[in-house]
Amino acid sequence: PRDGYLVGVDRKGTWQCVLNSDEEKYGGTGHYSIASVTAVENPANEKEWSLRLSLPPLGVQVFSKS
Repeated sequence: PRDGYLVGVDRKGTWQCVLNSDEEKYGGTGHYSIASVTAVENPANEKEWSLRLSLPPLGVQVFSKS
C-alpha cells in the first residue's frame, strides 16, 4: 500500500471516486474504500492542487471532478 500518495490535479474542490478496484465487489479487500477526497493546495505532478490518497497494493482508483 501507499499512504499519503499525492496525485496532481488541475482544480480545487471535492473529487468523487468513480472506480476503486479494492472494493469487495471487484474481489478486493475493501480496506481502501473512499467515496470522495478534497484537493489540497500542494503542488504535485506539475499541478497546483493535489489529492492525498491511500492506494491499495496492485489497485486502481479513478476520481472525477463534477
